[in-house]
Amino acid sequence: MATTVIHIQWQGPFSIEEALKLRDEDVDYGIYQVYGANAVYGLGTLLYLGKAQEQTFGQRIKQERWPDWELFEGKVEFYVGRLHGSSTPSDSLWSKQIALAEALLIAAHKPSHNSSGIGYLSKKLDRALRELHILNWGDFAKLLPEVSGERWSSKFEYMADYDAYGKHR
Repeated sequence: MATTVIHIQWQGPFSIEEALKLRDEDVDYGIYQVYGANAVYGLGTLLYLGKAQEQTFGQRIKQERWPDWELFEGKVEFYVGRLHGSSTPSDSLWSKQIALAEALLIAAHKPSHNSSGIGYLSKKLDRALRELHILNWGDFAKLLPEVSGERWSSKFEYMADYDAYGKHR
């Protein structure tokens, strides 16, 4: 199976008010990051990774409780990532790539408020992520510049005869 490379171009930071205005129905879809204060990790912590898949960033972010967070925990900032390439895929493939990219980014970065996406991946999702590679471009904040499904899936979890070089002699 060939590796799928997803390029994500990031922009930010945006305030809540600015993020809610991202409603261009042609391009405002993809992955978003939320940063703010965390009692354990401090200020400027990656709190959450989300997806705007069949609704724009502004529509999706409006459904969450980030204004309440700001009231009680302090200011939050958003970064939005739009998938890029030489041509726009079908809506179903675009949506699938957004979902896979979100899952792999959560597996690799483990934001504190993505509790449902952290931990063991389902077997089906794990297999789908094995051949996925994400390249983050632009203002990707505290994300890794590259994330490989080979590293964050179970692809290499059980390798026969895996040992230090020299011990195979």
